[in-house]
Amino acid sequence: MNERLTYIILAGAVLLFIGQFYFRYKVMRGIRALSKKNIGLGMSQIFNKRRLHKDVIAFHKADEREIVRTAGYIRNALLFTVGMILLMVVAFLLLMGYSD
Repeated sequence: MNERLTYIILAGAVLLFIGQFYFRYKVMRGIRALSKKNIGLGMSQIFNKRRLHKDVIAFHKADEREIVRTAGYIRNALLFTVGMILLMVVAFLLLMGYSD
């Protein structure tokens, strides 16, 4: 059982590492495109779709698809990171419990 948990922790770390590069590339590409058009996104707009539409998309209808996609990548990156860290923490705690 200890071996499996160790592999889960290692796989989680590798997936977290690879996932961070993937999401960082997608997010930075989207933010770069939006910043060239002087479109800014705040954290409150990223996590609240209603505010995103009211505060940002209402003024930039032509770029709605790109704005929504970039905000989605940021949300997905944060959810992925939190999920992978929780998985590794749970596996580590289980591993520590089995080592007694």
